[in-house]
Amino acid sequence: MISPQQKVTSAFTLIEAIVTLFLISLICLFQFVPSDYSQDKMSEEQFWQNFRQNWNNLSIKTREKKKPGLVIFWDDSVEFVCGNDQQGKKTISLPSSLHKNGGKKEERLYVDGGTQPQKISLFSDLDEHTYDIFFELGFGRQYRVQEKTN
Repeated sequence: MISPQQKVTSAFTLIEAIVTLFLISLICLFQFVPSDYSQDKMSEEQFWQNFRQNWNNLSIKTREKKKPGLVIFWDDSVEFVCGNDQQGKKTISLPSSLHKNGGKKEERLYVDGGTQPQKISLFSDLDEHTYDIFFELGFGRQYRVQEKTN
């Protein structure tokens, strides 16, 4: 029994505390789990980093081995081949959000450092962007990627 001199203090009940902790944990969970959009965006960024790295590696190999290089754009991947070296072939997968949109299917790197001028387009489902890869005429094995919103 509570004597009249004791003060009654209000507090959370056990159920209220459990519900509060559950809601806080749900909020934290949703903040730390990346969404599909974020994962696809990271996949695209990783693809462009891999593309740049493999392009640079292929341009070095063509110079060292004195054999032409070839970059082939398939529907689901991109292959980098130096001469007839099938063992040294590198393949990177296109992310599920990127699709080949137009242009030729392949780009050649010549032994003297030249490339054939052309444009190959990739379309992204994420933000409906088109990435145009322009291969520069002349020496230097250069390309540039222009991003445009449709």
